Amino acid sequence: MEREGYWVTEAQNGEEAIALCQTLRPDTVLLDATIAGMSGFECCSQLRTIPNW
Repeated sequence: MEREGYWVTEAQNGEEAIALCQTLRPDTVLLDATIAGMSGFECCSQLRTIPNW
């Protein structure tokens, strides 16, 4: 994705992904269903509760 001009950042687990999303407010999030800790599905559910995003 970076070769196509997108800025990319990575999280090591679902909790870190949520924290990054609250700070960075990305346009797109790509999750792995089997990330460490909470599943990608649970992470997605929690991301959807972030107000105004």
